Amino acid sequence: RIADRGVRALAKLLDTNSVISVLELQDNQIHAEGAKSLARAFKNNGCLLSVNLRLNRMGDEGCKAIVESVKASPTVE
Repeated sequence: RIADRGVRALAKLLDTNSVISVLELQDNQIHAEGAKSLARAFKNNGCLLSVNLRLNRMGDEGCKAIVESVKASPTVE
């Protein structure tokens, strides 16, 4: 359970030099702020293929940020 604080730290690692292709973050107490951090990271990442965020509490605002970033991402499916 890394929560928002852990997700913000993880998002810093998902820059353009990242080689992470799969993220399994289900049931990690991620809320809207954590989701927004991930969304910003997804836009700049060219390696990430798959993300599992089920069973988190991102709310409408966090989910919207994630969906918009995935649409803009060159690789996330």
